[in-house]
Amino acid sequence: MLGIGCSRIFFYGYNSAKLADFYRKWQPYIEFGKLQILPDDEKIYFKILNSNFVLNVVFVTEATLRLALGQGLPVLSQADSDNLYRFQPNQKIYRFGKNIEYNQYSQRSEPITIEKPQGKLRILMVGDSVLNGGNFIDQNQIISELFEKKLIASAHPAEVLNASAGSWGIGNQRRISS
Repeated sequence: MLGIGCSRIFFYGYNSAKLADFYRKWQPYIEFGKLQILPDDEKIYFKILNSNFVLNVVFVTEATLRLALGQGLPVLSQADSDNLYRFQPNQKIYRFGKNIEYNQYSQRSEPITIEKPQGKLRILMVGDSVLNGGNFIDQNQIISELFEKKLIASAHPAEVLNASAGSWGIGNQRRISS
């Protein structure tokens, strides 16, 4: 039986106290290049130490990638009869250190209402991956968001919508805008 943890390693009846004694005794030899000089019965301890270390490194790496970089949360797509695919609606994702948001209409924009707000210009931008920005561009850095900020800064209240997806061609763009 093999248990993983710094203070709880057991292997066929050997307990952690024996393992600690082994480690202190053979510490100068616990290097990958000097493994061959260990006696055969004590190589088992070395293998347990290495496997525990490797498993801990794998666990920490996995947790870091999933939690800090958002690797476990990809942007999801769905089949679409008109455009072959589109992004699933209502997604708010943190991935690769960037915020990504898709509204209820699968547009890379904030949630919107059907009725245009009074006194606001509403612009629909349709495009491919350049307009969409992909996973590596933060939501507030995509073209449509920057354009909306410039319009608002120049005293033109506006709502700029972003209907785009990677690898969409002219046919996809024409179908989405009609």
